[in-house]
Amino acid sequence: MKDATDVISAKDRPNLSSFDWQDPFNFSDQLTEEERMLQESVRSFAQNELQP
Repeated sequence: MKDATDVISAKDRPNLSSFDWQDPFNFSDQLTEEERMLQESVRSFAQNELQP
């Protein structure tokens, strides 16, 4: 019986080592500079004010 690596050729296998768990859908690359600044401000506020 063949396993999955035998069925899928090397070029078609997903590169799971580069998966970004913080941004799984790669939204960061789709944001404008203004949206990135807002994202960072909100993240900073949440870490400083909301996180116990």
